[in-house]
Amino acid sequence: MSDTHDNTREMAQADLDRLVESGRDIHLHKYLAETDQALTNALAEKYRDVVPPSRIEAILALPTQFEGRERFDQALGKAGGKPGEGTRVLGYSRFDTEQAHVATDHLEIPKTIAHERLHQLSDPRAVEALGQPLYEGVTEDLAIDAIGSESPPGLDRCYPTERAVAHEMRDLAGSDAVERAYFAGDSSELRQRLDERLGPGGMERIQHQITELTEKP
Repeated sequence: MSDTHDNTREMAQADLDRLVESGRDIHLHKYLAETDQALTNALAEKYRDVVPPSRIEAILALPTQFEGRERFDQALGKAGGKPGEGTRVLGYSRFDTEQAHVATDHLEIPKTIAHERLHQLSDPRAVEALGQPLYEGVTEDLAIDAIGSESPPGLDRCYPTERAVAHEMRDLAGSDAVERAYFAGDSSELRQRLDERLGPGGMERIQHQITELTEKP
């Protein structure tokens, strides 16, 4: 068999491999787009009584951007973000002003979609009302509710301590008070209920608990 014929076979196989890979990418992004739409619609419907209609309309018009690791990290850097030491960012968003971005190199893409969509639905005042760690914990707790399952055993969990404390807080104060603080930026009812259950300064106790647990060696 001549070298020319061998080269032709190699080129034909390379073209076939590229075609197969392209087909996989098309199907993956179609699945991700459909998952994003379904989760966003479900979250919008679930929280439509507490989230302003204008915010819901805004995120419904902004489909999530899915990117491989290299492109995702580039986009994250341009947005001014960077992962902490020993961590890998899976997604990011900036409320309802632009598309959420989700990396495609991990196994929990649906939960990451829900997490970033919840950020977009949240009130900009929620970070200040709850404090950043508790805000992220509430986001993760609601995202797990949205997909209906915990992270599989063996996978690193996102904000595990923050989420555990946020879940405990929801049990103490009730989901409605937590959702009002998160989606409407009004933490007055949440603070009142925590004070009733934990004593004066209940919110601060919750926030301090997260700090203590995350700073332990």
